[in-house]
Amino acid sequence: MGEERAEDRLRALEERLRVLQEENELLAEAQADAAVLGLLGDHLARQDDADAIVRTGLERMSVLKDVPLCALCEVAGPELRILDCFAARGGSEPEGLAFRPSPRVRAGLDQGEVLLVGAGCAEAGLPAEPPFASLAPSGVLLVPFASRHLRHAALLFVFDGPEPHVRQAQAVLQRASAAMQARLETVALLTELKLLNAELDDKVADRTRALRASDERLRLAVEAAALGTFDWDVHAGEVDWSGVDLALGLAPGALGGTIASYLARVHPDDGGAVESALSRAVAADGPQRVEHRVLCDGDVRWVELRARAAGARPGSPRRVAGVVLDVTERRRLEEELRQAQKMESVGRLAGGVAHDFNNLLTTILGVSEMLLSGLAPGDPLAEDLASIRDAGRRAAALTRQLLAFSRKQRIEVRPLQLDEIVRAFAPMLSRLIGEDVKVRLDLAVGLPSVLADPAQVEQILMNLAVNGRDAMPGGGTLTIALAPERVATAVAGGPAAGAYVRLSVADTGAGMSGETAARAFEPFFTTKPRGKGTGLGLATVYGIVKQHGGFVAVETAPGKGARFEVLLPVAPAGAADAAAPEAAPAPARGRGEVVLVVDDEPLVRRALARALGSRGYTVLEADGGEEALALLDARGRVDLLLSDVVMPGMRGPELVRAFRLRCPGRPALLMSGYPGTDDPGGVAVDLEKPLAPDALARAVRAALDGAAPPAR
Repeated sequence: MGEERAEDRLRALEERLRVLQEENELLAEAQADAAVLGLLGDHLARQDDADAIVRTGLERMSVLKDVPLCALCEVAGPELRILDCFAARGGSEPEGLAFRPSPRVRAGLDQGEVLLVGAGCAEAGLPAEPPFASLAPSGVLLVPFASRHLRHAALLFVFDGPEPHVRQAQAVLQRASAAMQARLETVALLTELKLLNAELDDKVADRTRALRASDERLRLAVEAAALGTFDWDVHAGEVDWSGVDLALGLAPGALGGTIASYLARVHPDDGGAVESALSRAVAADGPQRVEHRVLCDGDVRWVELRARAAGARPGSPRRVAGVVLDVTERRRLEEELRQAQKMESVGRLAGGVAHDFNNLLTTILGVSEMLLSGLAPGDPLAEDLASIRDAGRRAAALTRQLLAFSRKQRIEVRPLQLDEIVRAFAPMLSRLIGEDVKVRLDLAVGLPSVLADPAQVEQILMNLAVNGRDAMPGGGTLTIALAPERVATAVAGGPAAGAYVRLSVADTGAGMSGETAARAFEPFFTTKPRGKGTGLGLATVYGIVKQHGGFVAVETAPGKGARFEVLLPVAPAGAADAAAPEAAPAPARGRGEVVLVVDDEPLVRRALARALGSRGYTVLEADGGEEALALLDARGRVDLLLSDVVMPGMRGPELVRAFRLRCPGRPALLMSGYPGTDDPGGVAVDLEKPLAPDALARAVRAALDGAAPPAR
């Protein structure tokens, strides 16, 4: 009994030892598998390319579990196509080779891994080509596999060892497959992340460049617009002046860092308005805007300041932000516009006054000359009539100045040499301005011709010379200069681009203040004592120059005299210079021709009729177009029509057209006391009021002598 119990105990110990050995073997194998899986992970971690990861994974798994053939296959419907393969025992690697497993295996693969052992390996449908032909499969394992670039695939493992080895390797190979998939996913994510980072870097670089370009454009725009910004920390009392010093033409940092440093430069008359606007901004009373003057190192600039509270509780702001804009040029242009509008309004008024005045002067001059011509020598009335005539002539000259200012004076521009006009006119200027003023000429040689009316150029010279003389009551020097000038680019308030000849007249007088110079060309503005000037001299110059398409300006300062500069446009190439005007011939008498005089002003009409009647013409009178046509229809023959332009009812040009239909080939003369009233239908004004009797007679005789013989 004792021996039997000892044998049982020995057999039990041997069984326990066997179990322990198997467990130790399994543990050792598991530890070995874990180590190999760790090595596989290390190998895979060193690969950053998908193909290299697959290749490394297949090789390591073959070594890990002694698998003769490991392959990655793409699942394409019922077939599997080998994409990559590792054959541990050499031979060709069948990339691209396809095989078709049984439907059961194919369906099982969609559900998970499939393990075939023994005779069941035939269901895998492995091809008979190498390297499969040299294998005697004892087991086939198909493990589903997927990656970002290969959505439906499987790993193929072909064994030729004992079945227990095949079954034991299944779990390890599944873990190895998972490790390979994880590494592929990691690399794919890292690659995608790199691409995203690169794209983000590119976008950041593009945005940075765009932001820098935008900042540069903003900086240039701010500089061009003379605009600066400020940010005022109300509680700290600090101000960040960004570009304000540059906008105002100050040195960088000239404004300091406080509001007080800015207010110290505000014009004393505007300080209260600026402080009030800033106080309202601090009180968060909405956007504030104030225009004011700023003293900028000897210069005075107009500035627009806009401010509002920012980031604050109502009534207690922490910050006030705003802009400072230099509006000096805008204010200057606005003032120029107001001045131009005022000059235009006064010009229209002057033209209207001149029209009515010329009608009166036609009567005064006409009647006085006729009465003088009828008096016997020594008649005591002759002196009185001569005084009336001379006063009328002076009034006519004054009217011409009004018309010149309003740019309604009729001018006849032609190419002429300004240096010749100046040299010819200089002796008369010396007598006009007196011996205590020296006239000095500084005339450039080879000057081009200008397009101008010679008489109007002489008027400019005379008015500027007289103005210079009056500015030098104690004597001095009057310098008249001519030089070529080219304006490349037109600027606001300046001359148009083009070629000019510059006429300048400078005196050594007392000069003018800026306020006086700004009004120098206004009509009736004068600094002379009452009765010493009309205030039309410089206004006339202004009107003549503008009517010629030129430009006039004055440079002056108190105690430094004044220089008036006139730019007259150069004549186009090929234009001939003007010939010297011929002397007016003596008026010829009429030979009984019938002249129809039409004017709605009775005094004017009678004066014209008497002047023509006394010179041998038969005169008919009508007070308007309707009466004139009735006379034509009743009489049937008139040799010449003399008509005013502006009349109630039918205007002069309309009457002329009707006259030409009734009396074809017979001349018609239009007269006006308001030049610039040419008819848009092509009928021009021939005579300007006031009309002297001799000038009227010459015009009528010339028109009749140039007309075709009347139809009988």
